[in-house]
Amino acid sequence: MDTADNNVIQNVRDTFTSSSFIEQFTVTLLNSNLFVNAITKIVGDACKQQQALICSLSSELNEVKAQLVEVKSQINDHEQYGKRKDILIYGIPFKKDENVIDIVVELGKSLGISLSKSDLYAVHHLPPSRKTTDKTKQAIIVGFLRISDRNQFYSGRKKCRGSDLYKNVFINEHLTNFNNKLYMYACTKLDRKSVYTRNGNVYQYITKGDHKRFYVMEDIDKQLKI
Repeated sequence: MDTADNNVIQNVRDTFTSSSFIEQFTVTLLNSNLFVNAITKIVGDACKQQQALICSLSSELNEVKAQLVEVKSQINDHEQYGKRKDILIYGIPFKKDENVIDIVVELGKSLGISLSKSDLYAVHHLPPSRKTTDKTKQAIIVGFLRISDRNQFYSGRKKCRGSDLYKNVFINEHLTNFNNKLYMYACTKLDRKSVYTRNGNVYQYITKGDHKRFYVMEDIDKQLKI
């Protein structure tokens, strides 16, 4: 390549890279409807493809979330089913060398229920929680062999209020961690006196014959708006 050709190439480079040429070329392109329409279509098509992809991924994500909620619900129900024969007793202080079975049997007598050791498969104090200042106030978990005995014991819990010995004793269902959180959340957000549990499920008493069951926290939030 001779010197003349090199000069031509350099002149072309200088012209195409000059600010005046770039400015003029840009103005020409922007004033061209054909160019603007073509760019607009390309960008628009790309945006539509991205939006369609986002919608598809969002739909898949929502479906996975729904499936996860369903799986968690099934696991929770299965765990709660395993606790259906249990109750928790609060308000009986822990004493060294105590016979917890005798304590439960005597409590049962005050509720009008005749029990023996053979009717129970597990009775013991639970470890105190970290938040408990008085470590002697540990709940007693009672596992019944027959659910009928458990239900009778639980149904008679209100009789404790009329007993001087057991007036500070409370008998609750043995809830899963999730159901317990659900119950406590309902108690803090709604009228505590209207919130109760039955067979491990959390309900709110509305009117006679009308009871609202809560499955997740969002159900309680919705109830607040009614």
